[in-house]
Amino acid sequence: MQIKTGHIFALYAFDVGYEIDLQKTSQILKTELARKLSKRKIAPTYLQYQTPPLTIALGEYSFQITQIPMKAEVAAKVFDFGAISITYKIPFSSFLSDLNRYSTALLYDVNLGIEANKFLEELFLKIKPAIKKPAVSEIVEDYFIFQITEFEREITAENLRRDYKVDIARALSFELGDISADEINESLKNPVSYYNNDLVITDWNVAFVYDRDYEDTVDVLEFLNVELVELRFNDSLLDKRLIELYDKLYESRRYFTYLFNPYDRTIHVISEIKIEVSALFEKIDNTIKLIGDIYLAKVYNLTSDRFHFDKWEKGIEKKLAAIESIYVILNNRLATIRAETLEGIIIILIAVEIVLGLARG
Repeated sequence: MQIKTGHIFALYAFDVGYEIDLQKTSQILKTELARKLSKRKIAPTYLQYQTPPLTIALGEYSFQITQIPMKAEVAAKVFDFGAISITYKIPFSSFLSDLNRYSTALLYDVNLGIEANKFLEELFLKIKPAIKKPAVSEIVEDYFIFQITEFEREITAENLRRDYKVDIARALSFELGDISADEINESLKNPVSYYNNDLVITDWNVAFVYDRDYEDTVDVLEFLNVELVELRFNDSLLDKRLIELYDKLYESRRYFTYLFNPYDRTIHVISEIKIEVSALFEKIDNTIKLIGDIYLAKVYNLTSDRFHFDKWEKGIEKKLAAIESIYVILNNRLATIRAETLEGIIIILIAVEIVLGLARG
C-alpha cells in the first residue's frame, strides 16, 4: 500500500524549571500564544487549553532516514508548568511496509534527540529570565507519530487493520523481523476511529494516525509525552529528596538539644516539596480539558494506559505519603521536645524557688 502524503512527528519533552512565565517569554521572543485546540469532530467550545502554551518556530533541519534525504520543520511548545516540547514535523511518502524501517531508524540511527537538546539549550538561554528555578533535567521523553493523510486508494479503518495489521504492528514494535500473532494483537488492540476512514493506534513510544484532520490528535499525544516527562521528573526528584531527608534526620539526631530545634529546616523543606509537587499536578490536570469530546478522550485515556500513568502516579503518591509520614514524625518529636523542655523549665523554676526560699529562711 502506497502512502501518498503524510508526516512523521518526532517529539522530545524536557523539564526546564518549576514554572515559566508565558507572557514574559512571549515578550522576550515576540511571539504569540499557541492556537487553541480546534473544534474537531463536533467538539464542545470548552475543548481547549486552559492556559495555552507558546509555540515557537525554530526553523528547518535536514537529515537522512535510511539514506533518504528528509527536511523537518522544527518547533518548540512552551508550557507554563515548566516543560518544553521540541517537535520535528517531517513530510514523507513511502510504502506502508516500510514504516518499520523508519521507526527503527528514528529510535536507533538518527540523532534527532541530540539535535533537540541543542535546540532546547539555545531556547533555554533566551527565556531563562522567565523561568522560575531554571534547571534543565537530564530526563527526556521521546515519542514518534506516523500520520498518514492519504493512501494511493481509499481504504476504511476496518480494512486497514485487517489487511495491513502486520505492517502497522511491526512499525509500532520497532521490529524489522517477523513478530508473533500475539504481539500483533497486542500492538493493535484498542484502536480509535471516529469516521470509517480514520484510525488512531497508540503504543508506548509510537503512534499510527490515519486522518486528514490530525492536528488535535497530535496535540493530545504531545501533551501526554510532556505529562510523562513531568511524572518521571517528579518521581526522580522525590527519590533524591527522600534520601536527603533521611540523611538530615540522621544528622539531626546527633545534634539534638533541648534548646535547639534540629528539625526546623527539614520541616520547611518537606513543606516546600509537598506544595511544589501538588501545585505542579494541579497545573498539569488543568492545562487541557477533554471531557465531552469522546474521540480525543479515548485517545488520551488509551495512550495514558500505554504509558502506565497509573503506576507512575501511584509511585509518586507512595513517596509523598512517605514524606508526609516523616513530616508527622518530626512534628510529634517537636511536640515531645517542647513538652520535655517545658517540664525541665518548670522543674528548674521550682528548684530555684525552693533554693531562694531556703536562702531567705
